[in-house]
Amino acid sequence: MKKIIAAALSAAVAVSALTFVSVSAADYTDVSESDWFFAAVNAATEHSWFAGYEDNSFKPQNSITRAEAAKVLVSYKYGGVLPDAQNAYPDVSGAEWYAPFVNISGAEDIIPSGDEFLPAEPITREDTVVGMLKVLGIAPSDTAEGFADDGEISDYAIGYVKAARKEGVIDGYNDGSFGPARPVTRAEFAQILMNGYSAVSSSPTSSPIPTATPSPSPEATAAASPTATPAPTADPNATPTPSPSPVPITESFKEKSIYIMGDNMLGQNKGWLQPVKDDLAPESMTDKASGTYTFSTVNSNTYANALSSVPEGTDYLIIMGGRYEWENSRPIGDETSVVDSEFTGAFRSFINAAKLRLPDTSLIIVTPPNIANSKTGFTEGGIYNTRGLSIADYAERMRMICEETDTLMIDLNSECWSVSDMRNYLKEENMSMLVMNEDGISRVAELMTEHLIEINKK
Repeated sequence: MKKIIAAALSAAVAVSALTFVSVSAADYTDVSESDWFFAAVNAATEHSWFAGYEDNSFKPQNSITRAEAAKVLVSYKYGGVLPDAQNAYPDVSGAEWYAPFVNISGAEDIIPSGDEFLPAEPITREDTVVGMLKVLGIAPSDTAEGFADDGEISDYAIGYVKAARKEGVIDGYNDGSFGPARPVTRAEFAQILMNGYSAVSSSPTSSPIPTATPSPSPEATAAASPTATPAPTADPNATPTPSPSPVPITESFKEKSIYIMGDNMLGQNKGWLQPVKDDLAPESMTDKASGTYTFSTVNSNTYANALSSVPEGTDYLIIMGGRYEWENSRPIGDETSVVDSEFTGAFRSFINAAKLRLPDTSLIIVTPPNIANSKTGFTEGGIYNTRGLSIADYAERMRMICEETDTLMIDLNSECWSVSDMRNYLKEENMSMLVMNEDGISRVAELMTEHLIEINKK
């Protein structure tokens, strides 16, 4: 019998303008292991906080715009499940790719701003720190040690800057200054993200990221980075059938190596996943008339790259579904298929890639409760509803594929924990959202299984 665990969705999303995917910092033409920011760039790339460019460069000294920062920080906080937010600024119409993130930032006062957000302007170091600490839930401090240029730091930012230094999120420059008004560079931004996660993480990463060589570094180098998620797609679903008792979590399960991934593989707004969307064009699929998608070499390579961050020796790869990707997923294929939906074909491709890339790893798919509750893709105007695919049809396709591929599928009812619930629980228990020690994994598994209503064991 396979043991079961469900865990949190990745918080990381790539900035839409940065479409190149690299598996490590070493792949970039302008980043070397001797650079002080090597570990941070490695973390940003491998864990998809934000990516590099199509010319295989990272451009570490380039600045980050306020719009890009909003997307990264808001995604860092919420992952793929974004709350609703009204238009907050007159210079953001709502049609821009960054509008949802900017509006959430405005509603929650994440990135400091005036009446206008100024999305194209570079974000300053002090505003970056304020936004980072608000996302992490770290309170400002009036008593922590500051910098030589404290007098130049804005009143709204000084407490956050001091707290950031105390928590190891920043360390300033060699002359003792912070440079609050300077635009933050991509290298500095990556370092702040990595340091921030390390500051709130209660356990080391399951795949350690090497520590950067400390040469003149604007930011302190973190010793470890959380295990975040490159983002595969997997949202199987089945019609719920109540089960009278939860599945027990045995002690032996705690000894297993577990890796958690989000389901962002096909999210339309995930800019770094453009190669995936391109590779799943109709010409890369065959036999659609019979409802069968052939796993092409192109798809194999694409998905294998997306799975490359999973450590060797992983016993269980767990993919937890979320709402955001279903509302924003791009239809794939001929856009008319009902026998086998485009998303179903993509799901099969991902599972096949996982089996090729990780032949000794058990794959577990956890469906999001809001899919079982018909609140997203199957609602009026949804991409599946408009083509006549019912939720029952979809559930049957998922069961069929899981049976074909010997994949365990867990279905959760509408009262099950949402991704937000899970993240809030982990935060309350002072555990990283993405990295948990054995006790944490066991505890979350026990709580989640209280809400399981149907389990198919393969």
